[in-house]
Amino acid sequence: MASKKQEQEIAHRYDTFLEVMAYAAEQLLYSSPWEKNINNVLERLGQTVGACRTYIFENRSHKDQLLTSQRYEWTAPGVKPQINNPELQNFSYKAGGFQRWINLLSTDQLICGRIHDFPFSERALLSCQSVQSIAVAPIFVRDGWWGFIGFDHTRYERPLLPPEENALRTLASIFGAAISWKNIAESQEKNRHQLKQLLARERSYLQLFDAIGRIQSLFIQDANPSVLFGKVLQEALTLSKSEFGLLGEIRYSKTGNSYLRTLAAGHVACSEHGCYLRATCPTSGAEILQLKTLFNRAMSQGKVIIANDIRHDSWAAGMLSHDSQIKRFLALPFYHHNSLLGIIGIANRDKPYDKSLINYLNPLLSTCGSILDAYHNDQRRKNAESRLRLTAKVFESTVEGVIITDTKAYVVDVNEAFTHITGIARSEIMGRHLSTLQTKQEKPISFQRVRHAIKSTGQWQGELWSQRKNGEIYPLWVTANAVRNSKEEITHFVAIFSDITLRKQTEQRLYYLAHHDALTGLPNRSLFLDRLEHAIHHAQRHHHRIAVLFIDLDRFKFINDTLGHPIGDILLKQVAERMRLNIRAEDTIARLGGDEFTVIIENFTDTSAISLITQKIISACEKPFNIKGNELFVSASIGVSLYPEDGHEASMLLQRADAAMYQAKKRGKSCCQFFTTEINTAATEQLALKNLLRRALARKEFQLYYQPIINMESGAIVSVEALIRWVDPELGLISPNTFIPLAEENGLILPLGEWVLQTACTQAKIWNQSNPYPVRIAINLSARQLEQTDFSERVSEILKKTPFPTDHLELELTESMLINRMESSLKTLNTLKKMGCRLSLDDFGTGYSPLAYLKRFPIDTVKIDRSFVQGISIDPDDAAITTAVTTMAHSLKRAVIAKGVETREQLNFLNEIKVDEAQGYFISYPVPAEELTQKLREKSHLLS
Repeated sequence: MASKKQEQEIAHRYDTFLEVMAYAAEQLLYSSPWEKNINNVLERLGQTVGACRTYIFENRSHKDQLLTSQRYEWTAPGVKPQINNPELQNFSYKAGGFQRWINLLSTDQLICGRIHDFPFSERALLSCQSVQSIAVAPIFVRDGWWGFIGFDHTRYERPLLPPEENALRTLASIFGAAISWKNIAESQEKNRHQLKQLLARERSYLQLFDAIGRIQSLFIQDANPSVLFGKVLQEALTLSKSEFGLLGEIRYSKTGNSYLRTLAAGHVACSEHGCYLRATCPTSGAEILQLKTLFNRAMSQGKVIIANDIRHDSWAAGMLSHDSQIKRFLALPFYHHNSLLGIIGIANRDKPYDKSLINYLNPLLSTCGSILDAYHNDQRRKNAESRLRLTAKVFESTVEGVIITDTKAYVVDVNEAFTHITGIARSEIMGRHLSTLQTKQEKPISFQRVRHAIKSTGQWQGELWSQRKNGEIYPLWVTANAVRNSKEEITHFVAIFSDITLRKQTEQRLYYLAHHDALTGLPNRSLFLDRLEHAIHHAQRHHHRIAVLFIDLDRFKFINDTLGHPIGDILLKQVAERMRLNIRAEDTIARLGGDEFTVIIENFTDTSAISLITQKIISACEKPFNIKGNELFVSASIGVSLYPEDGHEASMLLQRADAAMYQAKKRGKSCCQFFTTEINTAATEQLALKNLLRRALARKEFQLYYQPIINMESGAIVSVEALIRWVDPELGLISPNTFIPLAEENGLILPLGEWVLQTACTQAKIWNQSNPYPVRIAINLSARQLEQTDFSERVSEILKKTPFPTDHLELELTESMLINRMESSLKTLNTLKKMGCRLSLDDFGTGYSPLAYLKRFPIDTVKIDRSFVQGISIDPDDAAITTAVTTMAHSLKRAVIAKGVETREQLNFLNEIKVDEAQGYFISYPVPAEELTQKLREKSHLLS
């Protein structure tokens, strides 16, 4: 009964910590903004482990020192918070005597224990905070040590329990993932914001220069002053998004006093006390003599005046009346040749007026000053020559190029900006036809269309390509207008243009970066899907087929993790180049990310052509890569989907090619697999199982079955292999061959493996307490478990907690687990061996070099694979291999266990060649713990 209660307490504790981890993942990974939930997570952690204080610290570098600061904290009632403790802000690890923390935490190790056992340099600070026991786990963000999470006990000393350690590590990983996702989201949002700002700024300046072009065209057309300056004011209101406005020129009375004469106004009213803005007003010609307002302030100082709060501005007196609707006001003086000519006043913008708007409107103000000055000059000159000189003065003062032609498009005049932009002198272009500026890329019909539009509507605006004197082709933004005489006859054409090369280059660069992979230069996912959509539309019209190849590199992750990302990046670039050289020029190859590539193939006759291309890619990838003195080998697994057989949408074709690729991986390296309905069904079922698997551990749907292993001489049960089973409430019993790979893939194998180890050791202890002949418990390990740097410590903790003798625990490994991480695996296995655990090499003889593993690794037992055992009575080769393995193992002082014994003949043969132990259906099927308990009580062996 005590063991039963202990088991329940252990299970409850694990469930509690699983709930904490799930709560943390929900609050930090699936909530936004997640920062507001941090204290809730710390509180939940603290309450669960019974801590007095939980916290998070963040690192930063400063002047070659590593500093840390407390960012978040939760404290239990009655415990003094430390969040405002200045000593815990910008605390130097090294200067503060905590260099040991850097060494441990930066290498993903925990710091825990009694403060009494800590170095003196650490005890001083921690004791001031009343800390008696502590547990701290590092937080990593994108492979960099970001900080740490931990909890204290200030009332008593308390050791760290294994589930608490697991929970603390998991919470650290969750915090790291949340911070990484936040950084990525902020970076993406910043890029999007900058791109939007850039495009918005370009559009706004394009609108500004278009407005200036329209104003200049009106001036060249000798428009009525009220129309001309009304247009200036209208553009100022539109560009600034203001509601009211006034444009006035400064004049002087005979006594020398200045006043403002309106040239254009909208929603302005004047009185003897000044000028204020409202709904009814004269449009032009009004003389504002009393300027005790913001207008006078702008005139007297000659500076821009911003008043974003009229009611509290002392200069606004007289501008407001009982029915005034003015809230914000901006006075913009405009000049010409350093002479103050007038003021544009605008009001009631939705948002406050600022310097950025003033800078934006400066070209308009300069144009207004130039036009007003030219207008006065034009009034003083009555003959055509003086008016033409005035026109020249205006368009020479602008940064845009200006061309004037006659009605047949022969050049009459150009300004200096034209020469600056094109490199063509005025003397070289005068009298020549406008078509001489036309490029070969620009069809003659383009210029004809422009001339026709101007004759029909009086104006044209758009983008054209031209050629500089040095032959360089460049883009222009052109505003063209027809000039008419008093009889409304067209006498000239005027084109105002600006060089938009920089803008076009920026657009092209942004487009390229948005649609190509930065490492390989190949199209990225976005461009790939766009081209695939285009290919589908083309295939629909012409009844063609399309093939989509999904390529994944085998062993790339191992190379990238082992030799580093720089080597991995070079390898990816070389792989991309080999793939590109082995497909047709008209096909599209893209990199989706990581080691995944895709290819679009069009215009093929049958699938044999696709198979030929995939084989070329596979063969190209199999050849060795020589990178910085390393000879590297990778292989490619390829999945293929076809249009229209496998789908009519780009996303569906890509998804099914991906599913086929995973099926190719299952078949082995360097394989190609075409999509089938069976793969689709399997992929759907696998996705459903993944979702069920995440909930199965919490719902206690896993069970352990136990298969006896007997001594061949006595027939007695000497060992038991623990085998996991999953019983879903709806699907029933699910094969381990189905769910174990899924658990490996999503990481659930780690908590699942610990549960198996804990449960099996607990059960074996119960058996051995009542059995005079203790049995060993054999447990299969996964590759992910062996990769854990602290795996031996986890095993040790479970054995101490159970408690269960280490020499009765047998851990089973496979050759595939050892091949990828040989050095780290050897270190872990040596540690387990020193602890007293037995190590068994499972499925011996099915790999590439089993003898090497026996020689190098501390293996106690060799388990002969069932594929050899099942054939020993009918196949002489299997019998010979089994005999040879047994003899060789015994020579190396290794025990031998035969798996898969199903007949008496097999058992007799194994007995003859002196196999030590055996298991299989002939001896016993895997059974629940209760049934095996009964077998152990009834008799000590199964063959009597």
